[in-house]
Amino acid sequence: MGVIQVIIFDLDGTLVDSVADIAFAANQVLAARRLRTLAVEAFIPLIGEGAKRLMERTLLAAGGDAEDDLEGALAAFLGAYAANLTRATVAYPGAAEALMTLAAAGYRLAVCTNKPEAHARTILTRLGLDRQLTMIIGGDSVPGARKPDPQMLAPILAACGVSAAAAVMIGDSITDVRLARAAGMPVMLRAGGYATQPAAALGADAVVDDLGELPRAIERLQRAAIA
Repeated sequence: MGVIQVIIFDLDGTLVDSVADIAFAANQVLAARRLRTLAVEAFIPLIGEGAKRLMERTLLAAGGDAEDDLEGALAAFLGAYAANLTRATVAYPGAAEALMTLAAAGYRLAVCTNKPEAHARTILTRLGLDRQLTMIIGGDSVPGARKPDPQMLAPILAACGVSAAAAVMIGDSITDVRLARAAGMPVMLRAGGYATQPAAALGADAVVDDLGELPRAIERLQRAAIA
């Protein structure tokens, strides 16, 4: 591990709590197809692998056929979600402050998410989390790749002029751990996100309970890298 210069964040479950709006849009699709709608909490384990996988899982969970017009369901979901990106979505406590503190300390900051880039960019802008970001990479930004494919990180590393060893991934799930490990960078998790297992059990280098703890956790990781 080299000296850390770049910090890359996941979005859903890490910087923002977005499950209510995802559920709202997906349930519109289910209702239009006369399928049973799902509780908001039921969507938590469905999130993280992109919109198409989300709708495939949603249709199955609702008793539908995931192979029957999945593309139509996906298009309907994306349209409904685009109209409701910040209906109930909020930044987690300490998110804005952590980004400002880390940027002021000289780190380059970026977001890498499987959410479509336009959706991610809109959410971050509306919630005031975009100002310190060097780059936003979404699930449609790198053709043929989505997390945990390390190619998702290549544009960020190239733009910042660093290797993976000089970056750290901040996420909430096993997908983020796998992404970081595949890329060869350290990874920290925020507990209480959308992971289906406790964050401490996912094999990250460190876990924080609150984003307010992140600057100090990065300092500790930085000292370990220099030692």
